[in-house]
Amino acid sequence: MVDDERWKARFRAARMSLPGWAQDAPHRSTYRSNVTGTWEIYAWDRTTGMRRQVTDRPNGTWMGGVDPTGEWIWWFADTDGDEFGIWRRTPFSPDADTKTETEAESGDQAGAGDEAGA
Repeated sequence: MVDDERWKARFRAARMSLPGWAQDAPHRSTYRSNVTGTWEIYAWDRTTGMRRQVTDRPNGTWMGGVDPTGEWIWWFADTDGDEFGIWRRTPFSPDADTKTETEAESGDQAGAGDEAGA
């Protein structure tokens, strides 16, 4: 690697946020990372060491978190980055019986988030 490429590589390195954990299940956490090229939500079960990508959207997913029980991951699905959309939830456990994502009412990030438990 040439010196010119080395300093550029530092700015292209994948990044991740600090984790946020469930109040009643602190071993269940979520964090954001741009390892795929866009910021997405990831689940991390610190008991088992399991990590998985929860969201995969063309423009990424900025808002999300695990609910206080640790059973659900809530994330905001906006339309093309305009901050208007819907809150969705998916089970924390990848092998949960419920695979379908459920939705809260349409709204903006701030308004629906309090109702959704995110």
